[in-house]
Amino acid sequence: MNRTWIAIALAALLVAQEGHAQVSTQEQADGSRRVRIDVGGALRKALGGRDSQQVAAPGQSAPGPQFGAGVVSLVPVRTPLGPRYLDGRFDYACAVRLLYSAKTGQAMDAQSRDDCRNHYLLDQAKLKQAGRPYDRAAPAFHTTENVGQQTRYWESLADSTIAALRSAERFGTEFQSFAYVDPATGRLNITPMLPTDGASDAAITLLPKQLPISLDDPAAEARLKAEAVPDGGRFRQAGQVRCTLSLEHHQSRDNGPWKAERATVRHSEYVRYEVQMTVAATGCTVAS
Repeated sequence: MNRTWIAIALAALLVAQEGHAQVSTQEQADGSRRVRIDVGGALRKALGGRDSQQVAAPGQSAPGPQFGAGVVSLVPVRTPLGPRYLDGRFDYACAVRLLYSAKTGQAMDAQSRDDCRNHYLLDQAKLKQAGRPYDRAAPAFHTTENVGQQTRYWESLADSTIAALRSAERFGTEFQSFAYVDPATGRLNITPMLPTDGASDAAITLLPKQLPISLDDPAAEARLKAEAVPDGGRFRQAGQVRCTLSLEHHQSRDNGPWKAERATVRHSEYVRYEVQMTVAATGCTVAS
């Protein structure tokens, strides 16, 4: 047991002894273990207004870095069903639609609402069948039976998620890719993006699309630049880097339905509902 874990345990014990909190552990969908501290009203303000705070138990695989109070993590959680966002609950398309609704005040359209309800409930059924942690309060998924209860449960979950996202302006994620050297500036650049699980008409776009970066280790940065090779274009490809990105919501917009007569991209690649975020800060290292 390392010192970080001991500190977490002692802090949780002290708070719990004061009668302000309940402490429990919880296994996540990706097999990780988290510690949940449920706090009383006297502590909610000090902890950012949330009823609970979660930290990954040291030595366990966490769903992503902790970005600090008030920052929403957009690091996807690895699950048996693929990457899931917002604490490992929603697939990429539904997470974006929820975020879009939160930022625009527009309700999800009927098709998206039904699709996301079915995806979420089907996820829970699959996790239960696989013996993995799942949402025990969720009603059983069925295409024709019990639809009313399924809809009410999903709408309650969606409404609470949208309400929590509405005031959030700061987000964080991790990103790994090849860097490249821009000969015009001599700087390393990356093209930041979030992992997706397939084509979708909703997406989170990270700006700028070509992002200059500096590595935390100047010597490692110099080696990457020296080892970069031509990529057939104006840039030289360097090695892989891993970056922690601090993001701020820029705007959310509806680009309108795809129209063949004025389309510059294929229908399968078109993004109608777009949530744009700007990269406010980066921390990058050579990927191991």
